[in-house]
Amino acid sequence: MSDKTALERDIETHEQDKTPFSVAIFIFLVLIGFGAVGVYVFDLRETIAEKDHEIKMLKIEFRAEKVELLSRIKKLEKKPN
Repeated sequence: MSDKTALERDIETHEQDKTPFSVAIFIFLVLIGFGAVGVYVFDLRETIAEKDHEIKMLKIEFRAEKVELLSRIKKLEKKPN
């Protein structure tokens, strides 16, 4: 016969199935790290989208200014001296 009580056997079984606390902490920290990286990537994508929009607006403004300058040059060339 076994000299262990039912409670002792239950405790041993529970201890074998239990995840060590350090592993649980490690998993928690990894999940926090993934979350932080996700937030950083989301913010980076927003910043890139804003910069792309600014670049597009500058290109449009540059084209408009270029057309205006070309028209002024043509007017000045047509003017008799």
